[in-house]
Amino acid sequence: MYVENILTAALESIGPRTFDLPFVDDGELQIGIWECTPGTLDEPTTDYDESMFMVSGRVSVEGPGVAYDISPGTLWATPRHWPRSRRRADPARTSRSACACSWPA
Repeated sequence: MYVENILTAALESIGPRTFDLPFVDDGELQIGIWECTPGTLDEPTTDYDESMFMVSGRVSVEGPGVAYDISPGTLWATPRHWPRSRRRADPARTSRSACACSWPA
């Protein structure tokens, strides 16, 4: 899929504060554009590895014993089962991929 401008691409609501435009979603792999409105999003744990490239907005991510400030141009990744909280002061848009795939041992 081609998106001419990631900042103006139309997204669909997937929750009270979250929106996305999926390119791939086969139950194990998700790739697309994701956006969240200001506020806090607590995620006790997730059953997938996730990577995001921050396109706009700013996010403070806190996990056990660590805190990161993420700004546009930052590529970041989180492993599955890593509890975290994300706080946004303004809307944040990312290019996102999440994988619940099982990797061979």
